[in-house]
Amino acid sequence: MKIAILSRSSSLYSTARLREAAIARGHDVEVVDYLRCYMDITARRPKVLYRGVELKPNAIIPRIGATYTFYGTAVGREVGMAGGYTPKPPARLPPTRGKPQSRTRPPPPAGGAPRT
Repeated sequence: MKIAILSRSSSLYSTARLREAAIARGHDVEVVDYLRCYMDITARRPKVLYRGVELKPNAIIPRIGATYTFYGTAVGREVGMAGGYTPKPPARLPPTRGKPQSRTRPPPPAGGAPRT
């Protein structure tokens, strides 16, 4: 499986450990600096480009810092819309940044909260 880890640096401990674990399981992993990505949304088929090459992973793991949440989630959302799997949809990342806001938001209507 081709996995892209959206992170500012491959030397960050959590990013390095994710990369090592994925490689140990036989996956092809690339650490992508999401601030160096750019999106072509004018075409008929929108795409995310990284270093001039279209980014087409099977899955992404977002490791987005609080400072660049807006742009990082935009990149993750575009990759997700192009068919890449994300463990947590990038559209749900911004509400979880602020702890008080994440507790006061109602659950999404489709999935909802589990019945207790």
